Amino acid sequence: MSSGPESQSVQSNRRSFLAGLLAAGSAAVGALLAFPLVRFTLHPVLARTTEKSWSDVGSVDEFQNLETPVKKLVTIDQRDGWRKIVTEKPVYVSKDSKGELIVLSAVCTHLGCTVP
Repeated sequence: MSSGPESQSVQSNRRSFLAGLLAAGSAAVGALLAFPLVRFTLHPVLARTTEKSWSDVGSVDEFQNLETPVKKLVTIDQRDGWRKIVTEKPVYVSKDSKGELIVLSAVCTHLGCTVP
């Protein structure tokens, strides 16, 4: 074998090709390993929450002469995976200082227990 300039350029081309191939393979493996990590990190931001829907408490006429808060039960449909759970939760209907109706949840935000 001759160690002339042509032999060195062929070896140099082969080395740079193998180095490029190794770099591309490493980048592909790194991207494949990073994908689950990125998906795990961004899931809370991109996840769909349960759709919000309105619950019927009653007609406005029912609460026109309201003096004290009134406890009402609303039906809530919750979906947990494949299960659909229908529960009744209490709410309180009252009037604010302007005389407008307000509806307050009777579920404690701290522990999730129902306030009597």
